[in-house]
Amino acid sequence: MVAWIMFSGKISYSLEGDTFEVGSFLSGKSEVNIQDIKEVELRSGITTGGRTFGISSFRMLGGTFTNEEFGKYKLYKYKAVDKIIVIHTAEGVIAFNLENEEKTEDIYEELQGMIE
Repeated sequence: MVAWIMFSGKISYSLEGDTFEVGSFLSGKSEVNIQDIKEVELRSGITTGGRTFGISSFRMLGGTFTNEEFGKYKLYKYKAVDKIIVIHTAEGVIAFNLENEEKTEDIYEELQGMIE
């Protein structure tokens, strides 16, 4: 069981109506109304910081993290993918990526188009 957890994990997301949701098994999920998004960025090389709740496996990071730039924030990140989407809301920051850079860029473009 432990080996399965250490090497598995999948980040899932949904965009239904006015709601965006992202999460992963064992690290919970984050939900935000599209109209509450202040800014969406596509970034590389962010410092993830320390984990306060969630998982860290060989494949991914997920849960609540803290770093100097965002303070306390939600992170759902595949370790092998450098690009990451950063969503800024009044409630805080949600940062995530998908299993490859192309899929990450595609959902970034979709989110960006919805908030413009």
